[in-house]
Amino acid sequence: VAQIEEFTGLRVKSVLCHYDDIQLAVEHYYRETKTDNADLASFNLPTAMVKEKRLDLSDKIHQVNDLPASKTHLNHLETLTNDKSSSPQDLVLAISADPVITAYVLRIANSPAFTMPGDVDSVALALTLIDRAGLQHVIEHCKENLHDDPLQQQWSEQARKASIVATAMASNNQRIGRSVAHSIGILAELGRFILLDLAPQDYKSIDPKLHGADLLDTERRLLAVTHVEASAALVARWRFPDTLSDALKNGAQPGDAGELQALAALAGLTPSLAQDPAECNLQKYQDHLKILGLSENKARNITQEALKNT
Repeated sequence: VAQIEEFTGLRVKSVLCHYDDIQLAVEHYYRETKTDNADLASFNLPTAMVKEKRLDLSDKIHQVNDLPASKTHLNHLETLTNDKSSSPQDLVLAISADPVITAYVLRIANSPAFTMPGDVDSVALALTLIDRAGLQHVIEHCKENLHDDPLQQQWSEQARKASIVATAMASNNQRIGRSVAHSIGILAELGRFILLDLAPQDYKSIDPKLHGADLLDTERRLLAVTHVEASAALVARWRFPDTLSDALKNGAQPGDAGELQALAALAGLTPSLAQDPAECNLQKYQDHLKILGLSENKARNITQEALKNT
């Protein structure tokens, strides 16, 4: 109450209401102040309110059946799918351009309709199983929910780069398969698409330049749930292999991932490193680098070389 009084300049009576109602009231009655959602989000919300928001979003995450895919990327994929001269590698690259499309392809490949339910951890294997007919089914499904959002296009590009970096790092580590590393790079920040879809107003208030621990801290403060948790929850619900869900879940703390430590380290490291190889503060990723057997210079060199021609 004290924080709201200070923020609005009004005397405030305590009533039980949802955090979103407070935000809407301030925006409605004090539009001339051009209230920034981030300012409201900076309040230290009461514990009960944080729990309510977490429970609300967590429940929604476990009910997600559809996410908007990129209209641009889907159109390109459809063109290649209908072009009989396009190669499987062309299709893999087109699928991998969008984390949401990638997730749908892996979802259908891991369904009981195909021969390896719960065991398909790579786009290439998924494509082999579902073939162009199954891919066409994915395309038709995605057409029902498309976006042209520049922010999500930016995230898709970052995910594509992260998958390239993850694959390159796997080439330098015999414990990691290149194909599953590729999937980890693409899906590591799938949760950002989920949270934006479920809480667009709140999530758009987050600085798009944030990544790593800074992004996770902001998500916890604002939404009481992180994109890492959202990613892990969705891939588990969509019956992806435990290899993917456990690695994604432990990206921030790869040491907790047991035999999947190396994959978890890739999930936590590559999105930030691919976003800005030169400026990424690798001091914050010493555990990840140690697990992967990389020095800071080696990690930057691998990243810069992998992204040189992209």
